[in-house]
Amino acid sequence: MRRNIWLALGLGAVVTSTYAWEGALVRLGLKDQDIQRIAEQECRKDYLGELPYGTSAARKALKGMTEDERAQTVREIAAVAKALVLSPSFEKAHDEYIQKRYNAVNHGLKLQSQEEKMKAATKNPDAMLADMQRQVGIQMAKSYAQMDVSSLKMVFDQDLENWKHNAVGTGSEQVKYKKLLAKATQLKALQQTNPEEFRKGYALLKSVETGGPDNWAELQAGGDLAAKEEQQKNYNQYALRPVLKKKLAEFVKLARSVDYDAQTTTSGVRKFVKPEYERRASNWKLLFRFGKAPSLAAVQLAEQMMKEL
Repeated sequence: MRRNIWLALGLGAVVTSTYAWEGALVRLGLKDQDIQRIAEQECRKDYLGELPYGTSAARKALKGMTEDERAQTVREIAAVAKALVLSPSFEKAHDEYIQKRYNAVNHGLKLQSQEEKMKAATKNPDAMLADMQRQVGIQMAKSYAQMDVSSLKMVFDQDLENWKHNAVGTGSEQVKYKKLLAKATQLKALQQTNPEEFRKGYALLKSVETGGPDNWAELQAGGDLAAKEEQQKNYNQYALRPVLKKKLAEFVKLARSVDYDAQTTTSGVRKFVKPEYERRASNWKLLFRFGKAPSLAAVQLAEQMMKEL
C-alpha cells in the first residue's frame, strides 16, 4: 500500500489518542513511520506470527521499565493501536490489499457452511445433485470457451461420434443425445466460416451434456455468481475483523499459558529450570521476559477488543 495511506492512518490514530502519543510512544522513541510499518505488517497477517516489535530504541526503553510501567505503556499504546485498526480508513485500505493479494471482495453474499450443505443434501438430494451437475456444466463450458479452435476441432469430432452412438435407441438419455447430435451437426459447418461462434456453441453443448445451463445468458450468470461466491469466501477468510479476532484469540491463549513464575538459572546463560520450557515457542519466552503484569494487561485489552469486533 502507498506510504501516504499508512501515514494518514497513523496520524489519524494520533489525533484520537494524544495522551498516548505524548506518553508511551514518546518514551519508547517511536515515530509515525514506525506506527505505519507495524500496522502494515500486522494487518497483512491472517495468523499470530512473531509478536509486533518496535525499534531497537523502544526495546531498550522497555527493558529499563518496571513491570508496572510496562503495563501502563501497554494500555497507552493499545489506545493508539485500537483507534488505528478499527478506523474505517484502515479497514478500507486492508480491503484493497486483500482484493489484490487474495482476490477477496465483499459482495454481501451469505455462503452456506459445509454443515448447511450436508443438511440441504439430506433434505433434497435430487436438487443438490442437479445443482452439482449445473456447476460442473458451467465449469466445463468455461474451460472449452477458453480453448483454441484447432484443439476444439479434434475433440469435437470425437464427441460427435460418441453422441451418434449414444443417440441410438429410445429413452430420456437417447433423446438428450439426439438433440446434442442435431445441434452439433449444424455447428460443424461453423468451424471454418465462424470459428468464434463454433467455440461458443460447442462450449454450450458441453454444458448441456453434463447437466448445465442450455443457454449462454444463464451460463454466463452462473459463472459470474460462482466467481463472486469464490471472492466472498476469500473475503470472509481474510477480512480485517475476523483476522484480528483470530489473532487476538491466539494471543490470549498463548499469554495465559505462560508460567510467569517459572524459575530460571542464576549463573551463566539464563535458562529455564524446567527443560520443557526451553522448548516453548519464541513468543512464549518473549512474554515471560516481558513480565506478568504487562502481558496480562495486554490480555485484558485483547479480550475487550474481541468483544467489540
